[in-house]
Amino acid sequence: MIKIINIEWIDKDNEEAEVTLSDGEHQLVCFAHPFNLKEGESIKNSIFILGYEEIFKSYENKYQIKYLGNLKQYINGKVIDRKRGLVQVGEFMLGGVYVIPGDLVDGDYIEFLVYRCDI
Repeated sequence: MIKIINIEWIDKDNEEAEVTLSDGEHQLVCFAHPFNLKEGESIKNSIFILGYEEIFKSYENKYQIKYLGNLKQYINGKVIDRKRGLVQVGEFMLGGVYVIPGDLVDGDYIEFLVYRCDI
């Protein structure tokens, strides 16, 4: 289950926030709008990647998220469905990764830089 562990309001009146999510092992920072949940609540929304680059095969078959600041994150994840652009990191299912190099197949682990995740 993915829970909200921190909320940094960008503009509370307009319901814009940076939200830190956790699956108990990994943390992912996302932009959210409109947002009206509270810390401790779980989310069922899809997580969509908005802007990424440097996708390549990872030789470490592990899930990892490194927060770099300003919503940027470096992610190690598993390609679940190349055609639908789905990548898994722990319990997180990330959508929007539509340009995966042709030599990669479902089940491969990849590393890439993400500019922003949205919920």
